[in-house]
Amino acid sequence: MDNKTPSQDAPLSPEEIRAIGEVNIGPAKHEVFLDNHYKKLIVGGIILAVGVVGGIAYYSMQDEKVTEASAALVSAMGADKAEFSISSAKLDSAKLETVAAQYPDTASTDTAKYLAHAAVVAKGKTQQGIAGMNALLKSTANEDLKLRIRVYLADQYTQQGRLDDATRMWQEVVVSGESPYLPLAYMSLGDIAQQQNDKEKAKTMYRAGVAKSANSSLHNRIKDRLEVIDVAPPVKEAPAPLPAPLPSAADSVVPSLSAPLEAS
Repeated sequence: MDNKTPSQDAPLSPEEIRAIGEVNIGPAKHEVFLDNHYKKLIVGGIILAVGVVGGIAYYSMQDEKVTEASAALVSAMGADKAEFSISSAKLDSAKLETVAAQYPDTASTDTAKYLAHAAVVAKGKTQQGIAGMNALLKSTANEDLKLRIRVYLADQYTQQGRLDDATRMWQEVVVSGESPYLPLAYMSLGDIAQQQNDKEKAKTMYRAGVAKSANSSLHNRIKDRLEVIDVAPPVKEAPAPLPAPLPSAADSVVPSLSAPLEAS
């Protein structure tokens, strides 16, 4: 191994020394370029600096806008802080729609719309709310929100007895890929299949649900459904006949005290 330092290297040969001496030691090309274009570079530097500062200001404003939108959304939800779940009946759809209109380019927009439609459904205008949810499903680019909308619509369709529409929504949840909603989707598809008297399809859905719910609170519920699907429901026995009523006092034969006694 060569452990020499640069100072210990062999001295340059006479040919190498002459070669170095013949090198043009004038200004380097980059120095010439700087000399000829320094005014343009100075102006460009100023423009770049302004651009950087402007970019920082722009993104700072965007961050402030996002924060402001989030605060407005939480306020419209009637909560002091964002909660995991909140009753749709307590939501103010008008305030939520205002948030969606005021902050159109933030993530809060579609969330506000979703909650507004849910509030409309909770107040009894089911078809109007469902129509709004379907429109949002088509317009939003937020895949997580799309999944949540599909779950919501599937539940609403089931409550209305629109089982084909509910099945279509749950199937869209399934084909969307891995998500926390998969166990619920498979369990619901199994339940619908049972209601439609398709026991084999129900079994298939329940088995898929068991496989996809290892870490879900629904695991045991789906497993129980699968285990009892072939168990015949208990047969209701006809109730035993009631005993004959006892004769009432009016029906009893009591000899009249005024009647003469028969001679023995």
